Amino acid sequence: MAYDDRSIIETKEKKNEFESYIYDMRDKLSSQGILHNYIEPAKIQPFLQELAKGEEWLYGEGQNQGKQQKKVLDFCSALMKKRPRNSNL
Repeated sequence: MAYDDRSIIETKEKKNEFESYIYDMRDKLSSQGILHNYIEPAKIQPFLQELAKGEEWLYGEGQNQGKQQKKVLDFCSALMKKRPRNSNL
């Protein structure tokens, strides 16, 4: 029981972290964002599309992943690793 509760809390925390990451990166890559001028334009749009997919997952299928922590962690980690290569994001 305690393990299940801890797992649910950790999953919710990871989802919140992922949501913050999406909003933060979207803001930083916007035309007025602090990273916009440092990333090749051809790399920004595909990354923004990945962020949109992540957001769609988070508010769709991700809502039902309460106890499936590994799936949530894998999905979030995979997107967070897709940062544009010529940056220190």
